Amino acid sequence: MVTKHVVVLPYDEQWKQDFLNIKAELTSVLGQLALRIEHVGSTSVQGLSAKPIIDIDVVIKDYTVLGEVVCALENSFKHIRMLCVNTAVSKKKEPNYIPMI
Repeated sequence: MVTKHVVVLPYDEQWKQDFLNIKAELTSVLGQLALRIEHVGSTSVQGLSAKPIIDIDVVIKDYTVLGEVVCALENSFKHIRMLCVNTAVSKKKEPNYIPMI
């Protein structure tokens, strides 16, 4: 059996600045395609211990611009992991999770 170790660190004020730096890069790449860029997950909660991974939501108008967003991100970043959450189109109460990359 392989044991994985998860690193959880005490809250770090640098996480806030890391998000702002990444947000600036994303804003530069996506421009008006991004309606909002939000810091989410445990690193966004001041005082909370967390895995040191900055989670970000990029909110877009709808799926009509998704292709442009994916292309812009692929052309600008070497490694991205995206999960598209389709709450507007879903008829279920829970969102559809669609792994993209």
